[in-house]
Amino acid sequence: MLGKLIKHDFLANARFLGPAYIVMLIIALFGRFFTWLATRKAIMDAVAPAFGNIIKLLSSLLTVAFVIAPFAILFAAAFFVIYRFYKNIFTDEGYLMNTLPTRPVNLVFSKLLNALIWMLITIVVAGLSWYLAVGHLDGLRDVLTQIWDTIINLFLSNREAIHEQLGVPIWLFIVELVFFILCWFARFAISWFFAIAFGQLIAKNHKVLGAIGAYVGLAIVSNIFSTAYLGALGKVINNVASNGLALQYTMMGNAVLFLIITGLLYWATTSIMKNRLNLD
Repeated sequence: MLGKLIKHDFLANARFLGPAYIVMLIIALFGRFFTWLATRKAIMDAVAPAFGNIIKLLSSLLTVAFVIAPFAILFAAAFFVIYRFYKNIFTDEGYLMNTLPTRPVNLVFSKLLNALIWMLITIVVAGLSWYLAVGHLDGLRDVLTQIWDTIINLFLSNREAIHEQLGVPIWLFIVELVFFILCWFARFAISWFFAIAFGQLIAKNHKVLGAIGAYVGLAIVSNIFSTAYLGALGKVINNVASNGLALQYTMMGNAVLFLIITGLLYWATTSIMKNRLNLD
């Protein structure tokens, strides 16, 4: 049943996010086309000045738009997966979802796993659309190539020193960084899931406002505990000689904190769904 839930949630998200990604990629190609036109002197000299100015304006606007587009689409994807959790579980659709022959832990796990999957897909699509829109610009491409070559040469020429500083191979550090990001987003998503579940208890007739209030309250409490945790972690890090190891301690320590918070909120959310569900 869990596999069917994951597949259903994935396809439901794909029906909305898939077309949105396709539209974004198509617009990116249009942006690339207008930028190509604007940089072709023969074409610009052949058209009317007013039309040429329109081409340049569209090229500039689309280029600027796709600098900020990755952030916009990440926000939109996060909002959609959170909204689907609310709509599927705590609105009229909940009369169907909560009567399926499965436990709340499976319902929440399916939503959480799909949130992580679609965030990764969104990051890939956002990067691809950004490249399609502006990656062909010679000046930008040269700068990015120089930055990439510098990073590669830095790691190759200082591999031993970097390994010694980090205490682990660079590839393992990258894996840890990806793990940290996933833990952060899991904590972010489950915080909203819990806020939605708890919000329908404290504001039965205004569930959305209750969810927002619950999230704000949860954020305040989490910040208090996080500050205390980081203070304790800071004392440990002060005794670490290597800056690289200090960075690892900080990153992995926070990842562990995020996992603990995720586990607690996961349990709390499923408990509310099991014992205090309100669909009125």
